[in-house]
Amino acid sequence: MSRIYPYAGFWRRAVALLIDSLIIGIVSSVLYILCLGIPVFKLALQQPQSQDPKAFLALFGSMLLFQVVAFVFFWLYFALQESGKAQATLGKKAMGIKVVGADGGRISFWRATGRTFGKMVSNMTLYFGYYMAGFTAKRQALHDLMATTYVVREDFQPGQEKPVLNFSVGGLIASILATLLPIILAVAALIIGIILLPETDSQSMESLERQITVTQAKSKMFLLSIEDEGKKTPLPLTENDISYSQTHDGYRAEFTDKEGNRFVLLNQNGKYDACCAEGACELLEEEPCR
Repeated sequence: MSRIYPYAGFWRRAVALLIDSLIIGIVSSVLYILCLGIPVFKLALQQPQSQDPKAFLALFGSMLLFQVVAFVFFWLYFALQESGKAQATLGKKAMGIKVVGADGGRISFWRATGRTFGKMVSNMTLYFGYYMAGFTAKRQALHDLMATTYVVREDFQPGQEKPVLNFSVGGLIASILATLLPIILAVAALIIGIILLPETDSQSMESLERQITVTQAKSKMFLLSIEDEGKKTPLPLTENDISYSQTHDGYRAEFTDKEGNRFVLLNQNGKYDACCAEGACELLEEEPCR
């Protein structure tokens, strides 16, 4: 055992946290299925038009139950194990480290609880609170400082000296960079997106509206051309089948079938209206255009 450096190294702690996170993630997934699986399954079986409001309330209640159960598990997972005989979670045991108090001994359940809740504060600092374990004098993370605890090697004994180490400037710089990295990447992605995003001018908007109008026209005109008691043959439509023009308050799309029946679809102030311009309007049960 080293009497000079009893504290757990940053990377050893990081791997231990990763192991614990995987365990918590697996258990949380099981809890999610148990709490939400049945309500979601029942809701999925219902038709959209006949969904019971009680099913949504049951789903909301199940989500709330999951959040409570998951939080309690997170709390007890760390608090019970770190205040227990081993003084370590499963991840810390795997990495040969443990949590001690100011006297170098086992901490109480409530101190372990405070340390666990302190991790929420470390999370809110974009994990800078965790990175502090890499450069503080006694290699304490923010939640260690809040709870007056230390993470040491598992062979550390109560009463053993806890030396003050040199403040790591390099560790501080690396921690700041690691904290700012997600922000830097997000800002860079936003800038690149703005630069690469094609300009949306009035002409491109008009082209988009024209495509929407033509799509609406194709759909409506195809319905008008379906077989009607053998008197009419379905006609596949393409954009080339449709003549397009712009009116003072919207758009106008026209289509003439092989029998000479001319159909018109008007888009006026965002509303669509179909009519029959020429041909067998009565036969097709479509109002003549006025």
